Amino acid sequence: MAEDIALADLAEDARPAPLKARTSLRAREEVALLGRPRHHFGSHRFVWQQAPSSNSLQPDANSEESHAVETHVMEENMRLIDEAWQDVRHAPLPGFWKISSKFAAGNATRESQGALERLRDLRTATSLAEWYFFALVLGILIGIDVVILRHLPEIERTHVAILTFWIVVSVAFCLEVWCRLGPREGVAWASGYILEIIFSVENVFVFNLVFHALATPRRLMRKALFVSIIGSLLLRVAFLVGLAETLYKLVFLPYILGTWLVYIGTRQVAGGVRSPGEDEVPDVTRNVVVRLLKSLLGERLSDFYDEEGEALVLVENGTLSMTLLGVSVGCLLASDFCFGIDAALVKLDIISNLYVSLSSSALALLTLRALFFVVRDIFSRLSLARYGSGIILFFIGLEMIVARFTPVSALTSLIIVANMVMLVATMSAVRDSACPKRVR
Repeated sequence: MAEDIALADLAEDARPAPLKARTSLRAREEVALLGRPRHHFGSHRFVWQQAPSSNSLQPDANSEESHAVETHVMEENMRLIDEAWQDVRHAPLPGFWKISSKFAAGNATRESQGALERLRDLRTATSLAEWYFFALVLGILIGIDVVILRHLPEIERTHVAILTFWIVVSVAFCLEVWCRLGPREGVAWASGYILEIIFSVENVFVFNLVFHALATPRRLMRKALFVSIIGSLLLRVAFLVGLAETLYKLVFLPYILGTWLVYIGTRQVAGGVRSPGEDEVPDVTRNVVVRLLKSLLGERLSDFYDEEGEALVLVENGTLSMTLLGVSVGCLLASDFCFGIDAALVKLDIISNLYVSLSSSALALLTLRALFFVVRDIFSRLSLARYGSGIILFFIGLEMIVARFTPVSALTSLIIVANMVMLVATMSAVRDSACPKRVR
């Protein structure tokens, strides 16, 4: 090594003065790391001879191998994301009576399993540690909702902030699934979350209709939606263990639901049903659901809301009776029972991990409740909200009937509904600017 450094010094002395300072340190380092220089006088060049024991090529090989691995991982992740996006794009709406051959491929296998076997598959879908973590996170989130979020002021900025909070929490949980279970399950969780939101859009408008028809006080809507979400989580478990396939066989169900939505939408556009936010309050005792329950329950149905205690059921004159808040919760659960089957079936065929399917549904339902209040705030500002919500309900009901005969993409349906909302907002702004006296 000393001889090599001496040769480098000799070579440097032979170079012109301006080059000495620039090459001195570099020559010493290269001699020490790479090998021995062979100086050609008069050419000011070094021809390097590899030292016999040099391993200089090993770092380059490791670097190339590491780069190849990173490139492969990136390509694999992009492939998973692209496949998930294609599944979301082509997910049929509604899917519980006519599913394409791709989504119906696993129906026979699932139907051959009993409810207990499906429940066992749900339990073994992931490790106990993941289930404990999910239960802990869900308990903390419910506690935050009960203690903090439900007591925030009922203003538009609060609703937007709460929606943002649930989206951030959902993204964080998706990253946790990605890190602990791998990219495939992380991408599946994200697609399941998005599908649950897409298939639940009609619930936002149906919930709005239920609250108005039953004249639910605004301060009790959070309580009603909170209780309905707990029930919806139990429904998702029931769907996963076989209830969805059973309801899939009820081919008449989409016709009934679609016809009902078309009828409600037509009445709302015609002025038979006023949108929430208008001054007129409907007579709850004349509601069809209330009259039906009154005929069945008699005095066990109270025709008022317990606004102080926020009770669903209470003891009145020594008799246990249901309040109108209980009726509202029952209607919300019935709506989710009817409209949640399509999402459950599509997710069963796209997502093989039942833990991923259930956990993504749980976070999506919490997000959906916050989305309801944001959409309600938007429609409360529109002078043409009654016609807009009626047209949207009419469209959703019509596509439920049409989808029996031709494929309808859930994502396409969501885009159309979003465009309808923007069109109604634009027309309301034009109408209000032209006729300012009509602005509410």
